[in-house]
Amino acid sequence: MNRRALVSAAGLVVAPLAGCLGGAPRDAVVNTVEQSTADDAEVISYTDLPAAEQQIARTAVEDSFYHACPDLPDALYAFSERFSTIDSSYLAYRETTYGLWIRIQDTVRVDTAPTPDTDPSCGIL
Repeated sequence: MNRRALVSAAGLVVAPLAGCLGGAPRDAVVNTVEQSTADDAEVISYTDLPAAEQQIARTAVEDSFYHACPDLPDALYAFSERFSTIDSSYLAYRETTYGLWIRIQDTVRVDTAPTPDTDPSCGIL
């Protein structure tokens, strides 16, 4: 393989990674932590969510957190908007109330739970 072909091939491999190597993350994380709520808290029931949003909630509760990258599903944005009261939105799931921490790309959208214990990766590096 000549040098020009090698450099071109290397560029093709690196180009899709450019947005993930530095700067703003191109993923989303939903973390949940069991919590009690204040009387004025906004609590949304899992059973009231559409199926795609239930999948996000179920994964976040049962698998420690939900993580998606880099093609984020539309349901994730809808889920985030539903819990848009950043400091008083909670999820009721199977008779337990959970605080939420939702980050989409570089913006924290809901903050009633801490960040996950481990920072999930898109597995690119």
